[in-house]
Amino acid sequence: MNKTSIILPSLFISLLIAISPVGAAIHAVENFNLDKIESSSDTDETSEEIREGFRLSKKGLHEQAFKMFTAAAKRGELNAYLAIAVMHREGRGTPKNLKLAKENFKKAADKGSRQAGEELVLLRFASPDNPKDFDDARTQLEGFARRGMAAAQLRLGLAHLSGYGYPADATKAIKYLTQAAQSSGPFQSDAAFVLGQLYRDGDPKTKVKPDMKLAESWLKKAAEAKHPGAMRALGEFYLSADPARQNFSKARDWFSRLNQLGDSYGLYYLGQIHENGWGTVKSQETALDYYRQGAKQKVPPAIYRLATFHEHGLGGLKKDKGKALALYRHGAELEHAVCMYNLSVMLDTMDEKPKHKAEVLLWLLRSAGAGLVEAEYQIGVRYQQGNGVQQDLVAAAAWFDRAARNSHAQAQLQLGGMYEKGQGVSRDLSAARRLFELSAKGGNLGGRIKYAEVLANGVGGKQDLIEAYIHAHNATQLVSRNSPAAKLAIKVRDDLYVAMSPEQLTEGKKRLAAGQKPKP
Repeated sequence: MNKTSIILPSLFISLLIAISPVGAAIHAVENFNLDKIESSSDTDETSEEIREGFRLSKKGLHEQAFKMFTAAAKRGELNAYLAIAVMHREGRGTPKNLKLAKENFKKAADKGSRQAGEELVLLRFASPDNPKDFDDARTQLEGFARRGMAAAQLRLGLAHLSGYGYPADATKAIKYLTQAAQSSGPFQSDAAFVLGQLYRDGDPKTKVKPDMKLAESWLKKAAEAKHPGAMRALGEFYLSADPARQNFSKARDWFSRLNQLGDSYGLYYLGQIHENGWGTVKSQETALDYYRQGAKQKVPPAIYRLATFHEHGLGGLKKDKGKALALYRHGAELEHAVCMYNLSVMLDTMDEKPKHKAEVLLWLLRSAGAGLVEAEYQIGVRYQQGNGVQQDLVAAAAWFDRAARNSHAQAQLQLGGMYEKGQGVSRDLSAARRLFELSAKGGNLGGRIKYAEVLANGVGGKQDLIEAYIHAHNATQLVSRNSPAAKLAIKVRDDLYVAMSPEQLTEGKKRLAAGQKPKP
């Protein structure tokens, strides 16, 4: 295992921050919560159990609050049914149970609550008991949308966008989302945020092309309505490397406003701005102060950066592996993928390595589960080498395959070698060749050398000496000529020099002189 912890490029960190993808929001649209129930309650008719339940919930004592609401529900109180339904829906004070949530919304609707009836339809659409239940909910939801209910418009927009219950249709999705975004209710900013993300990233499924002007417009609309996700996304939008979008002053302003709103992720971004000198004087010391503040607020990427500062002695700090380890552990416990990975690396290099053997693999697995491709690759290496686990080439190939599918060039090279030799997988020279090609195109030196070899020998496909010569020659330019890899590349190139006909050699040199790279 490579004994080096990861320091990610600054903008890549933002990918590890939890912003729900557009389609994932389909189950998250909520019509009201406990605060809304309390604010709409008639104080004179509300029982003491209900009032105490609201007080306990505000203090975070949700289990006790649930007991109070349950006692009131036994007397058939409307607000008790509503509160219990919301708590079952959210898994607050009781295990999440959408079936019980629907049952209690039904009881509240039967007692005349219009909002309970609407919420019941929303839940039946998101989590139907059967196809007829879904069809009925969909018909009712479409009616709500026609009458201007923004929650229904937002949910239908997301459904059409993701293909949930409908064929994916960008035109209908945008129609519903625009209606919701132009409303005056609480879902206006949510819909505007989704539209901003949609136009920023585009959507191949529904053939929506990126449109930066529309993306900026919708994100700004949501951000001005104090939508934290939109404020964060708009700040990132202005940090773009694209000169047409880049505006460090606006980025800093939005991250400052995000922090003032009480979203501590703003501290992390402000730290990034000062660490990298984006539109301001570069200052690791100022960045360190922001990271410390963010770490105190349990912001995972801020914890990650603070850990790297301690590990590498940045910002005027002395190197302190102990503090770095503690911070990586803290970030790992908050599900930060790179903190999990770096914690694994540090534990693996400690003097008490055998003591941490099981924990090393645990954090690697959790990091891979959180989407870090390097962790997937390193797990494959462990199974291939029998490092900390029993050697298992089948498992190694499976993990390399997982990383290779995520464009990890070294994993593609390793998996290609396994297909070439029939280790952990059935021997397949065509598959090996394809993987070596992908690795070469990914810029991996070993991949370029190996692909040159298979091209030269016609392994798994047609022989192509000219293309092999170009790959081998370009590989020799990537590293010091005295390195083992360069010597191997030089040998492959020189062997080709001997094997090629004068005409092939002339053509190869001609392409190189013209600056031609290997075929894409």
